[in-house]
Amino acid sequence: MATLTEAPNRPTYRSYQGDYGTIPDDLAPLNTLDNFEIADGEFDPRGWDLLDRDGAKIGKIRNLLVSPTTLESYFAVVEGVDRYTNRYFAVPMARLRLDRGNKNAISPYVLADFEQAPVFSEEQPLYSSYYSYWNGVRR
Repeated sequence: MATLTEAPNRPTYRSYQGDYGTIPDDLAPLNTLDNFEIADGEFDPRGWDLLDRDGAKIGKIRNLLVSPTTLESYFAVVEGVDRYTNRYFAVPMARLRLDRGNKNAISPYVLADFEQAPVFSEEQPLYSSYYSYWNGVRR
């Protein structure tokens, strides 16, 4: 999904696929880390649509929350559309399936699951809350 690597002198990232029991305390939006980029051979889902499991569009992936220490991406930051306009969500990367051919990310959740989802805020990120919410949603 998204592995980070060093571009000439820049680390690169890959997508974290494990248990989120311990989320690194150094997560940061990828677009704020000048010395990091997506690793060669990995797909960068920024700009892709996020669809629910029934194919309904939830929004666009605008950023990735990554750890400079582990060089892994943990969350996709999604800008909502339609009834979710002006809302951002942090969705665990490990839960998404990337449709590389259509440049879509498919979540295992339904549209209604986003109604109660915690809103992502770059100023006050609540990483454990985001993960706890999505982990508790039935798939």
